[in-house]
Amino acid sequence: MDTIEFKSMDTPGGALSTAFLSPNCLAGTPQPAEPVKTATPAACPAPAAPACPCRVDPVQGAACPLPVKQTTPAAQQIACPDADAVTCGDGHIYFGQCETTRVEVLPNMQLDEDGRVLEVSMTLRAICPNRRVAVGIMLTEVDAAGNEHPRGFKAIAVDAHHGACCADIAVQRTRFILPESLRVDGCTGVCNGRRHFIVRAEAHYIDITA
Repeated sequence: MDTIEFKSMDTPGGALSTAFLSPNCLAGTPQPAEPVKTATPAACPAPAAPACPCRVDPVQGAACPLPVKQTTPAAQQIACPDADAVTCGDGHIYFGQCETTRVEVLPNMQLDEDGRVLEVSMTLRAICPNRRVAVGIMLTEVDAAGNEHPRGFKAIAVDAHHGACCADIAVQRTRFILPESLRVDGCTGVCNGRRHFIVRAEAHYIDITA
């Protein structure tokens, strides 16, 4: 068995005393604690990118503000008129809710201020050169007894031509307006009966040569 030599300086007279202790006697002696091992801190993970697309302030490190939720204003409720309220006389027609097609019959209608249009054209034959021509067109309406009633008159000045000899000249088209209110047969409307007219034309030279 191994022994440990122990010398004490506290004996009287300052003499050294030597004792031998067994290693078993040291079992109850407090032993110095072993140094605690400190774990090396792990590297901090890189900060994750912000979820929102806005910019993060590198100095303040402020987080992105949450997006503002847009709210849709509530639809205003408008009182609907009666879907069956139809007044054709005033021209008002109402469509009901979700109604996409409606058929309405308008009352009978008589056309007002109807009438006829008469257009007259002619050609002046063998007109001398360098001479203007005056043309008068007269229109009359004939009744059942053969009497004529005036319906219009037009006077036209035709420009001279400058050819070497006589030539035919076309006269511009002349229009007459014939209202149905002037009918002489007592009928009304363009679809009732027929109207009888007579057209007469007069022409003469304006310029006189020596």
